[in-house]
Amino acid sequence: MSFDLWVWKGPAYTLKTINTGIARIESGDLAAFDPSPDVRAFRAAVLDRFPPVEDVPLDQIDRTAFTPWASTPRDSDRMVAMSLSWRVQDEQLDEILRLVDSHRLWLYDPQRALVKPPAGGEELSGWRRWLARLRG
Repeated sequence: MSFDLWVWKGPAYTLKTINTGIARIESGDLAAFDPSPDVRAFRAAVLDRFPPVEDVPLDQIDRTAFTPWASTPRDSDRMVAMSLSWRVQDEQLDEILRLVDSHRLWLYDPQRALVKPPAGGEELSGWRRWLARLRG
């Protein structure tokens, strides 16, 4: 099993404009968010820290200590969708969130429709409560 987290770069959004952009992405419109080199840099940084699934030795594929991915995030300069194993370790999730913040990206959990703005922004939803529940 897995869960997804999406990241993108952009100006101050409202929940309405975020929902519109997400609906466009879900319908296949990959131009819903503006391109940004920070999105591509984030993907490179997170894959530098946690190897792509394709690089994981077959005897290690079920060990989340090696990589948190259920599948490797695709390359994009607009939005990166991360599919994470439900067994992702707290330290791995902390590192992913640190990289999201260091690249000043928006973070979205499509399973729960929760949005986290870039570091220093106002929280738009129950993100902190979700993160606490995820960690048990």
